[in-house]
This record gives sequence, structure tokens and C-alpha cells, in this order.
Amino acid sequence: MILNKDVSPTRKIYYLGAIILSVLEDGEGNNDFLTVYNSVKEKEGISIGLFTLAIDWLYIVGAVNASEGNISKCF
Repeated sequence: MILNKDVSPTRKIYYLGAIILSVLEDGEGNNDFLTVYNSVKEKEGISIGLFTLAIDWLYIVGAVNASEGNISKCF
């Protein structure tokens, strides 16, 4: 479930998706999966499972594209 009253707001997919998009926007062109994960982990200290869930959600809503291990914004 995306909305859950028992989870901290900083652990919501919406919030983490915004952090990921800001990392992709500030990126220097090297947006491979692990580089983006390490950048987000430095900011938020999240697990790779939660990061993957947020990336999946961004992909489903059409906000990011994944190709050959690289992640890019679609807009």
C-alpha cells in the first residue's frame, strides 16, 4: 500500500521519489543504478529494497526511464 498512516513521511514512496528525481536532476550524467542509490542513501539512509520500490513506482508512473543500467528522467 502506498499510503499508510503508520509509516514515517520520509519513508513514503512519494517523498523518496521526489528525492530520487532531485538526484537525477542534479546528476552529472552518470546516473547508473548504484550511483543514484548511493546518492539517495547519503541523503536519506534508505535500504536498497525501499530504493528499488521507489524506482519501480517512478517507472510505472512514467517519471523515469531505465536503459542499460542507467536511470533518466522522462521530463
